[in-house]
Amino acid sequence: PLTYQMKALVYDETGDEYNAHLNWGRYNILRGNNDIATNEFINAVQLRADDVNVLFTLADLLTETGDVNHAAEYFEKILKIEPNNKEALRKLASYRESIGDYKSQVSYLEKLYEADTRDIESLKILAKGYEKIKARDKAIEAYNKYLTMVKDPIEYKSAKDKLEKLENLSADEESVG
Repeated sequence: PLTYQMKALVYDETGDEYNAHLNWGRYNILRGNNDIATNEFINAVQLRADDVNVLFTLADLLTETGDVNHAAEYFEKILKIEPNNKEALRKLASYRESIGDYKSQVSYLEKLYEADTRDIESLKILAKGYEKIKARDKAIEAYNKYLTMVKDPIEYKSAKDKLEKLENLSADEESVG
């Protein structure tokens, strides 16, 4: 912590408020004062809101302290700077699912899948998300893509069973209609 404290003091003395807040924040993280560190990082972000690393640090600190709603705001700020940031998309999709906002979750997962079409886990979660919002055709399509990529036989069987269940539901609806 001493290094960050010394840097912070130097930046305070030279009038560089942004770097002073950053170093005071890092100093307080190492000392275990997460509330003070959070405050320092918030002050730094108010001075300059374009540093993705600082935004991530602040969002992670807020998540650790249980303020996930406030953390989500910072993940959204990260997406404004870097629209294809996979980590921010993952965190926001998870947050939206936790509050029951499945349409927004699916929206973030679609962006995540567009950013990395080889991400099997996000494709699986996207397929489940489509199920939750009752978009069966998209869920079937996502499960079919997932089946072409998955290597684990247990996961393959599980996805195959869900796909068959969805296809049977679609067939039942057509015969009833």
